[in-house]
Amino acid sequence: MNAITKQEERAFYGVPVTATDEEIAKQRFTSAFTPDDLFQNIDHDDEEQILKALADGDELEAGHILARIRKQVICRYASQACYGNSTTIQPE
Repeated sequence: MNAITKQEERAFYGVPVTATDEEIAKQRFTSAFTPDDLFQNIDHDDEEQILKALADGDELEAGHILARIRKQVICRYASQACYGNSTTIQPE
């Protein structure tokens, strides 16, 4: 029986994801982010908070909520790209 090569080992087991890989994925999804990505990912609770903030005239709070959702979506996309799941990379 012959020993496997490094290339065969990497193809079978994969290559560990580095912090640099995570950062590159986050940057890629940040630059590709669209308003549709944001609005498709607003859940009912966030929608209520945004509408309440706007009704109260607190546009800054509404913006904070939208920014938080954006970061969460970008991290979820980056996690899916790097690890194949949606919970590994957390927003800072």
